[in-house]
Amino acid sequence: MSLRRGLSLVELLAVMAILGVMVTAGFAVLRLDSAGNLGAETAAHTLAKDLQHARRLAITTGNDHYLLFTTSGGSITGYTIYDGSTASAVDAYRQIPDTVTATIAPSASQTPALTFEGLASASFTITLAGPDRSLAVSVLAATGRPVVSQL
Repeated sequence: MSLRRGLSLVELLAVMAILGVMVTAGFAVLRLDSAGNLGAETAAHTLAKDLQHARRLAITTGNDHYLLFTTSGGSITGYTIYDGSTASAVDAYRQIPDTVTATIAPSASQTPALTFEGLASASFTITLAGPDRSLAVSVLAATGRPVVSQL
């Protein structure tokens, strides 16, 4: 009676091939389902950080700052931060991913401003929707601070 220890090279290669097929299939499914959701989450957090940046710039410079949104078909496609006193861009244009639908409410707030005191000129909410997940970036007029929440 001989005791067999371990796996033969052929058995090990067969197991590795099966695992490789399973991992490849899993990545394909994961990538298709979550790419848009990850894009929405990333865009929401980037927008919140940019709003906070505009707020800090308004406080430190003493000038109102605002975001100018570009839209296409009623959806926000990108934005730029501007200095309100010089009407010049203070940061690079940020594009919203194509897999994300972004809208602002109230719709009259297409250029939300942050005052030199760090307050928002009016309350507004920007909704970013991916295939399965939606997030909201809300700014209250009283504080001017952006808050990201999942809808």
